Amino acid sequence: MAATGTIALNANSLTVTGSGTKFTTEAQVGGALVTYIGNVPYTFVIGAINSDTSITLTANYQGSNVSGQSFSLIDRGAYTAITA
Repeated sequence: MAATGTIALNANSLTVTGSGTKFTTEAQVGGALVTYIGNVPYTFVIGAINSDTSITLTANYQGSNVSGQSFSLIDRGAYTAITA
């Protein structure tokens, strides 16, 4: 599902910082966050929800620093079914 707000990702970091996001109500631990950076899809598993504007991934983001990214969220049940 398309999510509220935008995100910033920093190279070699587990932390996703949101702007205008609602992670505590829209995201799920074990679910996925999907964003396109330069037309390349990136999928991350959510390890922790810290606040409405901060989540922790299960693996470091390996790209360049980006901000203002739109993103989608996939709930835990759907993501598990896709990857199983």
